[in-house]
Amino acid sequence: MKTINQTKKTKNPFKRIPWYGWVGAIIFIVFQIGLYKLGGFFSQLVADHWSICPKIPAIDDGIPYCPYFFIQIYFLAYAFWFIGPLWISTGKKENFINFMIYGTIASFIGFFWFILMPTWMDRTAAGEDLIAKAEAIKTPFTRFLVQSIIKMDTGDIGWNLCPSYHCMASALCAYGVMRRKEHHIATRIGFEVMAVLVFLSTVFVKQHYFIDIIGGIGVATLPFVFIRYIWHPGEKIMLNNPLFLQAKHLTKKDVKQAEKAEEKK
Repeated sequence: MKTINQTKKTKNPFKRIPWYGWVGAIIFIVFQIGLYKLGGFFSQLVADHWSICPKIPAIDDGIPYCPYFFIQIYFLAYAFWFIGPLWISTGKKENFINFMIYGTIASFIGFFWFILMPTWMDRTAAGEDLIAKAEAIKTPFTRFLVQSIIKMDTGDIGWNLCPSYHCMASALCAYGVMRRKEHHIATRIGFEVMAVLVFLSTVFVKQHYFIDIIGGIGVATLPFVFIRYIWHPGEKIMLNNPLFLQAKHLTKKDVKQAEKAEEKK
């Protein structure tokens, strides 16, 4: 018996990206950048009353400054956040719905975290003057990328450190294909490796502290676990969509049988 929303395997999955995949990808990346910027605006207002620096000297002082490789990864993360939803949409529709829901929830959790607990980094602090280090980078392109990211993130004082949106969004993309058999194992491993590289890039280019990585992964993990393993909204939406059932010539009983058969595999 064919499972619901089964897709044909093709050599180039991008040729079968559905329209909602493009819409979802745009919404996903706009949410990451938009809520990050908006959270930064409000967090600086709250910071007049209180804020914290999440640095753990015993850990963060031991992490070297390595911009030559990791700054490229840091910027490639933005492409990852766009390609990720596109690729996930080529799989089962209910999984893509779940991805968009837990991705949206995670983004708003991070947004309110920025406001309620503003975090900051002084890039001109003695002993780790990141502004001076950026100017001293010999490779012009690398220097340009590092200086650009500093300017994009309010200059001398960096805000919105914890949770790291870079880590959160990258973890969400990796979760979107994790243990999904409709996606090739190479895709799943590639997404996981890219996510880990992004995690590392945030601290090796000194845009974040170690605890920010933990916060970003945590914010992504909580709604992911709740949506995929407890609530299952994507499956419920598809199960109660008469147009979907009619198009597939299935009844709700057929769908339930198909889901049980797949779980036994």
